[in-house]
Amino acid sequence: MGGNSSIYTTNKTDRDAIQLAHNKAVDQSLYEDGHSYSGEIGMFGYDIRFLTSKPPFKDYDEAQSWLLDNHDKGDNAMGIKFMENGKEMWMIGGWVSS
Repeated sequence: MGGNSSIYTTNKTDRDAIQLAHNKAVDQSLYEDGHSYSGEIGMFGYDIRFLTSKPPFKDYDEAQSWLLDNHDKGDNAMGIKFMENGKEMWMIGGWVSS
């Protein structure tokens, strides 16, 4: 069984709004990609582990590198903050089974 990285970003700042959008994306992925080893976002399940103890990463690349180094396949999606053009963004994702 292999693994793929699955990451998306959002400029939403409200965690409830992020969670709602994530739930919809998971539902869509499960419908389109199946429920087993698809390598897509549906494999995360519905929970997001928001990391708020870290300050925002300086950019997308730094955030992506940290997220992929610190997320284990099979865990829930991880949410971390990063900066893009002076705006705070959230990166959601990690490794999923494929």
